[in-house]
Amino acid sequence: MKTALRTAVACSALLATGCFGPVHNLDARLDNVLQKREAYVAALRHEQKLMDWDNTEPREKQFPGAGTVTVERWRVEGIAGYEYLWLHFTYDNTTKDTFDRARVFVKVHEPDGRVVGFEWVDMRIPYFHFHPGSSYTTDIFVPTHGAHWKNGWYWTIGCIANKEGFKRPLDDMHVDAKFASFVPR
Repeated sequence: MKTALRTAVACSALLATGCFGPVHNLDARLDNVLQKREAYVAALRHEQKLMDWDNTEPREKQFPGAGTVTVERWRVEGIAGYEYLWLHFTYDNTTKDTFDRARVFVKVHEPDGRVVGFEWVDMRIPYFHFHPGSSYTTDIFVPTHGAHWKNGWYWTIGCIANKEGFKRPLDDMHVDAKFASFVPR
């Protein structure tokens, strides 16, 4: 009985030391991580202003046979190592045709032209079609994979519209689409 009691007391003492001892070290590590994150966010905000990574000047591009895309705002966002290009845009069917759906896609390029980020948005209006004059507003998020830190990086945007849907999603975007390049100032 005495042995069991001694064992219980010894285990409780070890457990208490193990649970309460390193808490101060954990708090210090968490504070350190928080300080690093705050420093990174401050640096990112500074670079956004310096490099014009937060741009509210609307940019419009006409895509013959597909419509018009107006990028109303774009900026670089994210956390260290996981930055992305965010675009808020509107697709307008400025053609005389009616479409089942439209697709807008964005590529992020390094200065040498190599594509490092690529995303697309399929736009569809349930139970309706994109008649002439129809529009659709949404956002897209494209990873930059660090390209935005290199002088001369840029992004391109493309648009296709179709009456029968998209059969080959990636092939359609490379063959049929025309791109507009937007180089950050």
